[in-house]
This record gives sequence, C-alpha cells and structure tokens, in this order.
Amino acid sequence: MRYLSSIRYIDAVVKAGSIRAAADTLAITSTALNRRILAMEEELGVPIFERLPHGVRLSAAGEIYIHHIRNQLSDMERVRSQIADLSGVRRGHVSIACSQALLPYFLPNQIALYRKEHPNVTFGVHLRDREAAEGALVDHSADLAVVFEPVRLTDFMTLIRVRQPVHAVMSPDHPWRRRRPCVYPTALTIPFHCRRRLTGSGIFWISQCE
Repeated sequence: MRYLSSIRYIDAVVKAGSIRAAADTLAITSTALNRRILAMEEELGVPIFERLPHGVRLSAAGEIYIHHIRNQLSDMERVRSQIADLSGVRRGHVSIACSQALLPYFLPNQIALYRKEHPNVTFGVHLRDREAAEGALVDHSADLAVVFEPVRLTDFMTLIRVRQPVHAVMSPDHPWRRRRPCVYPTALTIPFHCRRRLTGSGIFWISQCE
C-alpha cells in the first residue's frame, strides 16, 4: 500500500522534527524521503511542512493533514486486528499512556494476564502525566490512557471508571486506630501529619502531630 507508506513517512517526519532524522529512522535516504513529501504536497496543492534552518514544522494545512493521517493509521491497525481475529488468533499492538503510579504493579500484572490468553498481542506502555496522556489519545500516539481525574471527558469514550480507595497506615497507639471506621470528616478534626504516600497504592503513612 504505497499511500500508507507515504503517510507513515510524513508521520515519522513530524515526530522526528526533521527529514534527515526521520530518514535515519525509516532506513531510507533523506533525498528519497523528501521526494515523497514533495509528491504529497503537490497532490494536496499546499505545503505540508515549513522548511526551517534546522528541521521542519507543520504548516497550517499540515496540522489538519496529520490529524487525518493518524486517524487513518489508527483505523488501519484496527482493521488488521479484526482481520487477524477471523483466524481465531488475536494479534495487534496496544499503546498505553499512564501515570507513574500504575507502572510498578497494576499495568504489568494486567498485561501479563491478558497475554496469557493472547500471546500475539504486544503492548507499549508510556509514562505520561494526565495532560500528556490525554494529548496522546488526541494525536493517536496512544490507544488507551489510564489517568486519575481526567479533564477532557467530552472528547473521549470512557471504557471503565474505578474508584480509588484511600488507606491510612499508622502506629498501634495512634488515636485514629480506635475509630472503626475512620470517617473522613471526623478524621479532619484530629491533628495529623502525612509523612509520605506509598506510590500507586492509595496508602498514606500517617503520624500524629506533636
């Protein structure tokens, strides 16, 4: 599919920020890559890139076109996965953007469980803050984003929501220990110091203020 190859080349140039760097990644000459880009620009009738002294950047028309390109590439991956499903063997690649809290335990465990049933599916997990994770969904560099307190809910389809419980770890003689359950509004009346949060667990280590 020559057209798909061409739009992948353009996507690579956008990510690399220069034709030469993208050519190195794609294992073709920068001259050949530039010819592909010029041919696409001629077909569109407008420049896709603005040529700069040390690279390229998208033109206004290029910004519109790259969104179209990434939609097409994402759709093609989905089609390939669906075709592979017809053979009874699920294949494909899933790119996930998530926060640091999910990297040590949760996502590795979930991916391992899924790959036991579907070993031909590969995963790429990318560390992103909330804003960057949502941006990755917009530009199709991620298929899924797992974030706390999403902002742009109207722009995306939410697959699942999970409540995040909060737990407190304290010494045996701490005043909170005698409260079962320790209701949050009541807990606020007791002076305390939050020493640290155990990453990704929703657990806080609590000590009483002096």
